Amino acid sequence: MTLKEQVLSFFSGDVFDDDETLEAFSRDSSIFRMKPKLVVLPKNVRDIKYLVKFVNEMKMRGHYISITVRGGGNDVSGAAVSESILLVTTKYLNKIIHLDDSSVHVEAGTSASHLNSVASKKGVFLPSVPEVFNNHTVGGMIANNTGSDLSGNVGKTSTYVDSLKMILSDGEECLFKSLTLAELEAKKKLQNREGEIYRKLFSIVSNHKEEIELVRPHVTRNVAGYNLLDEYDSARGVFNPAHLIAGSQGTLGIITEVTLRLNKKNEHRRFAYLEFENISKASEILESILPFIPQSFDLFDKQAVDIFVKHLRKNSKNKGESYMRNLLRCFPHFFSKTVMAGHRFIVLAEFRAKLILKAQIIAAKALSAIKDPSVKRRILDAKEVKKYKEILYDSQFLFNFYEHGSHSARIVQDTSVRTSVFEAYLKRLLPLLDSYHFRFTFGGRVGDGNLRIITLIDLSRKDEALRLRKLTSEVADLVLKFKGTLSTDINDGLLLGPMLERMYGEKVYNLFIETKKVFDPNNIFNPHKKINVTSTFALAHLEH
Repeated sequence: MTLKEQVLSFFSGDVFDDDETLEAFSRDSSIFRMKPKLVVLPKNVRDIKYLVKFVNEMKMRGHYISITVRGGGNDVSGAAVSESILLVTTKYLNKIIHLDDSSVHVEAGTSASHLNSVASKKGVFLPSVPEVFNNHTVGGMIANNTGSDLSGNVGKTSTYVDSLKMILSDGEECLFKSLTLAELEAKKKLQNREGEIYRKLFSIVSNHKEEIELVRPHVTRNVAGYNLLDEYDSARGVFNPAHLIAGSQGTLGIITEVTLRLNKKNEHRRFAYLEFENISKASEILESILPFIPQSFDLFDKQAVDIFVKHLRKNSKNKGESYMRNLLRCFPHFFSKTVMAGHRFIVLAEFRAKLILKAQIIAAKALSAIKDPSVKRRILDAKEVKKYKEILYDSQFLFNFYEHGSHSARIVQDTSVRTSVFEAYLKRLLPLLDSYHFRFTFGGRVGDGNLRIITLIDLSRKDEALRLRKLTSEVADLVLKFKGTLSTDINDGLLLGPMLERMYGEKVYNLFIETKKVFDPNNIFNPHKKINVTSTFALAHLEH
C-alpha cells in the first residue's frame, strides 16, 4: 500500500499525493523549499489523533516520517514546509465555537482576520492580529507567537492565550491552561503522557530558572527558542504550559482549539508620519517621541517602494485602479520622471486616546518635539495609515520575491536590542553592512529596538549564499554583544534555528532539546525546525 492508501484507511478528510498539490505546498513565505510526501486536510480532531498514532507506529518501525502543521503559509522562517506529511488546518478546522464580549473559543484553522471581523460586531478584537498580511490562522499565530504593530508584549499573541488544546505525541488531546500549584501537583500525579509532561516540564523550569534568566535577551519582545520562563510565575504561584507552547512552531504537538482574551475597541488612533534621509536619524527621532508613549513605532524603507513601483508599472492590472490611486496619492514622486534626492525612510508612530481630539493633540506634540527641520512630518488617521501600510508591506514582500531573477534572503531578519542602546547598535551595524556591498532594505518596530534587514541576492550563486551566511554570523555576534535577540517576531524555523545555541549557550540550548523530548520523544512533530537544525541542513533546502 502507498502512504496515501494507508492514511485513507482511517482518515475522513482530504489526502493528496499528486505532484501539483505537493509542489503547491512545497513553499511557505520563506526562502526555503521542501516537497512533502503527502498533504492532508483533517475534517476533525479524530483524524489528527489517528494520524499521530499512525505516524508514531511507522516511526517505531524505522520509517522516516513526521507531521508538520500549516495554517496560512505566512511563515518566513521555513517552519511550515515538510519533506513528510503536511497537515493543513484551514479547510475544515476553522470554526468560531464561542464568542462573548471578553473572550473567544476557536478552532486552530480559523482565520484571524475573520475572527476580528466577527468580534468587532461585539466591540472587541484580538490586538495581536497584524493589520496587513492578515491571512494568518489563529493556530499559526500561536505557533509563531505572532505579533502586531503594537509595542512590547501588548502585541504578542501569547499575551492573550487563556488556554489551548493540543494533540500530544501519543495521539491524545490535552487541555493546557493556567494552574495553581495545588492543581499542578494533581496533574503531576497522573500516570499517563500528560502527567509525565507536567512532572518533567516543571522540573526543568524550577531547577534551571536562574540559568535561563541569565541568558534571557534584554528586550521587550523575543520569540527565539522555547519560552521556558513565562510559563511559571513563582510569585503568583501559577503554572501555564500554554505560554510555552506559544512560539514553539508546531514542534511540541498539534494545536486544535484555543481560548483567547479579547480587548475592547474603545480608543481612537492618530499617527505621526515622518520622512527622513538617513537611517541613523531613527534613534534620534525615537528618543524624541518615546516620552509621548507611542503604541507602535514602525520603520519602512522607501527603496523597497521604489522597486515595487517599477514592478507595478509593468503589472498595474494585477492590483486594480483603486490600489493604484492610493499608491499615487501616498507616493506621487515615484511616478515622476525625476528622482527625488534623500528622504528614503518612513516612520509611522501610533498614538491612542479615548477621544479623537486627545489622540490628535498627543500626535501633534510628538511631532513638535522633533527639532530637525529636514524631517518631513504630518498627522494621519487610521484609514490613511492603512493605505500606506498596505503599500509599504506589499513593497517589502515584493522585495523578498522579485527583482531581475534574483531571490531575496532576509539576514538575521528580526533582530532587536534595547532602545537605550539602539543608536550605538546602528553605529556598529551600518558600516558592517556597507562592507559587504549587498543591496539592503530596512524595516522594523523601532519602538522595540527592532530592525529587520532584507537583502536581495541570487541564491543560486553559491558564493553569494556563503557571503550572506558569513554576514549573518557577524550581525548575530553584534546583536548578542548588545544582549539582544535574533528573533523578535518571526521565530526560528530553519532560518534562525542554527543560531539558537550561539544565542543562549550550550546549557540552556540543551534545556530546549530536553523540552522537545519531553513533549515529542519520537521526534514526529516538525523535526529540524527551531531545535536540532544545522546550517548545512538549512542551506540544503534553500530555494534556488
